[in-house]
Amino acid sequence: AASDVYKRQVLVQEKYHAEPYATFRAMIFLSIITFSIAPLFHSLVLLNGWPFLHPLFYDLLTMGVCYLVGVAFFVTRWPESKYPGSCDRSAHSHAIWHVCIIIAALAHYNVEYNIYHLFRPNGQLLSCDQFEQILQGNLAI
Repeated sequence: AASDVYKRQVLVQEKYHAEPYATFRAMIFLSIITFSIAPLFHSLVLLNGWPFLHPLFYDLLTMGVCYLVGVAFFVTRWPESKYPGSCDRSAHSHAIWHVCIIIAALAHYNVEYNIYHLFRPNGQLLSCDQFEQILQGNLAI
């Protein structure tokens, strides 16, 4: 939690928007991506026997890929670095980065929405005992 506050402070402070800090900002973005993707692979190993979670994997993967593609555009400043002056109004790296971030946020929302409804069958929150039975395979959702 403290590292998230630090990352956000770095990303919003004007000082870090200068060119000498471009690599540092990219590393901050990559650390955010890494910490969002790492639980995905952990859950694949830990919850491999839960086939009802597999559809969530694709949304999480979409989220991670969109973040990575967005950061790649943001860091390389492509296409304006290759075609200077031709992408000033639209289709510049910052706009593409925002599109990628929005797609990733929508994928994240979809995962959270599905998890919410997955563990609230019939509108009732699962009890700890019911959740434990699901983990043991004794109760189906």
